[in-house]
Amino acid sequence: MNMRKRTLFVIWTVVSAAALCLCVILTVCHARAEEAPVQIRAGSYDDSLYYAGTLPDGGILLNGVKSRDYDGGELKVNLLCLNADRTLRWEYTYEGEGDCGAPYATVLKDGRIAQAYRRFRNDGDDIMVHFLTADGQPDGDEFLISTGGESLWPHSATPSYLTLERQLTEDGVTSVESEIEIRDWDGNVINVFRTKSGDGGFYYFSEEDDGLLLYGQDTEEQPKILKKESAEGKTLWETVLPKQMKDADQALIYDVVRTDDGGYAAFVREYKVEPYTEETFLVKLDKYGQIKWTKKEHAENGKCWGSIVSYNGKIACHVWSLYEYDEINTPQVFRWFDLDGNDLGETKLTLKIEDYPTLQKILAGEEGKGKIPVIEGFNLIPMKDGLWALAYGGLQKEGNRDAVGDENGDETILVRIPEL
Repeated sequence: MNMRKRTLFVIWTVVSAAALCLCVILTVCHARAEEAPVQIRAGSYDDSLYYAGTLPDGGILLNGVKSRDYDGGELKVNLLCLNADRTLRWEYTYEGEGDCGAPYATVLKDGRIAQAYRRFRNDGDDIMVHFLTADGQPDGDEFLISTGGESLWPHSATPSYLTLERQLTEDGVTSVESEIEIRDWDGNVINVFRTKSGDGGFYYFSEEDDGLLLYGQDTEEQPKILKKESAEGKTLWETVLPKQMKDADQALIYDVVRTDDGGYAAFVREYKVEPYTEETFLVKLDKYGQIKWTKKEHAENGKCWGSIVSYNGKIACHVWSLYEYDEINTPQVFRWFDLDGNDLGETKLTLKIEDYPTLQKILAGEEGKGKIPVIEGFNLIPMKDGLWALAYGGLQKEGNRDAVGDENGDETILVRIPEL
């Protein structure tokens, strides 16, 4: 599979989280507060960046890949650290030979930064794991994990664990089931789970101060979430959610955030094969995984929940189109709930092509003929002075609204989300 083809992070099929676009040079320009967008940098083609964590002093860590030159070429892994005012603190780029992809990064408990990524090499791919100081300098500590010629990819990174996904095969045919391998940051295998069988039943993974949260679906393809003491420890609680959609064939939890009351807010996605129908639901759980309330208003009429965050005692959710990307000037809706499930209303953000100068430049030239600018998604990031988001934009060929090709051009900006 060509990992340079981005996938929406909200898509719940068993693929690694996506690469989205950015460039190298950081610029800052301020917009009026009511207009919300504040551009931090632009990019093109396969460049990508996404939120990877916050340093102890408040620095914002962004992780991804970038092309070796403006017109594409080999991809290098890239890390940026922004100050609280979103100015650039430092940038690190791995200068090794060959393409790199699927990077994951995290801030470790000792304050260092760990990054893992797959290296595409003529003598066999491998997974590189290396470590940097808090000021973005390699500390010399690194190790390799052999892929053994398998479909083995970095899958997630937390302060204590690196997880890898191995796509399984049955009689030489790629299976819909994966194997999730949990390692410590010394490279030791701590545990292995299946995503659909045995004692598995999860695909996504996040670490908390008091345990590990695992979620996805159970062996009956129903939404499942559980909490463990540790990767090897006992299960503290487990919840299988009932399907909300009538006659749904499959359902899973694909995004979870911790809320200020100690509980969780989660997105559930369900679908029916014949005729194909898909819906998403917002579910609130208490700290023991018990369901408190469910919202599905925007899972209907071609809309779905796209990104979620817990912020200032409220839950903010991005609402977007389920089956195709919105054109760039389509007002983006953010719906707000309190922790008791009361609908607090919505805010809207309208972007324009001028907010994406790289896309604007491409559209003005020969390469831009027959293409339209679209919004690919938002990665919500709470900051000290407000709620912000990486806003991913791209170009699509007219008449092909459900996919963005690598050759079409991409760009990402950092924008402020209007709040209630």
